[in-house]
Amino acid sequence: MNKTAKKIIIWSASILGIGVIAYLGFVAYVVFSFTSGCGMDDGPFKAITTTPIEIT
Repeated sequence: MNKTAKKIIIWSASILGIGVIAYLGFVAYVVFSFTSGCGMDDGPFKAITTTPIEIT
């Protein structure tokens, strides 16, 4: 195998490896964010009564 082909294979494998690692990191982040206890719906929520809006 000549030097040019080796360089192409090594660079392609490196870029593919970085992409796979980044993808797995993103998937791990999404799974962690969905399974962690905190979110935007942490309540307790207290409602107040308001006057109805009159449609004109």
